[in-house]
Amino acid sequence: MPSPKLSSEEKKRLIKDTRLYNTYGITLKEWEQKLADQGGVCGMCNTLPNSGVLCTDHLHIKGFKKMLPEQKKKYVRGLICFLCNTSFGRIERRKDPRDLLNRINKYFSQYPIKGEIS
Repeated sequence: MPSPKLSSEEKKRLIKDTRLYNTYGITLKEWEQKLADQGGVCGMCNTLPNSGVLCTDHLHIKGFKKMLPEQKKKYVRGLICFLCNTSFGRIERRKDPRDLLNRINKYFSQYPIKGEIS
């Protein structure tokens, strides 16, 4: 018996589901649940990017790419926008990212958020 013909939307969802599972060990349904849990926005900056695309954030550990999907799933944190993903990636590479984040917070707390600096 031939398989039922999928709509283009169903094909896209199947492709995304397969990619998410192979890359991060989560299903599209789990990804969508994470998105719903975050209110449909970036888990860091709380905004929805213009593109509407969010990156799947995960701990970067040695051997991640070679792990089985079931193992990868344990390291998925949340969904973040491209700007947060690239910014956080730079911070995360530091020996002590929390120290750098504290320094960033301290630096910005010295100056007004908007307006001129006297």
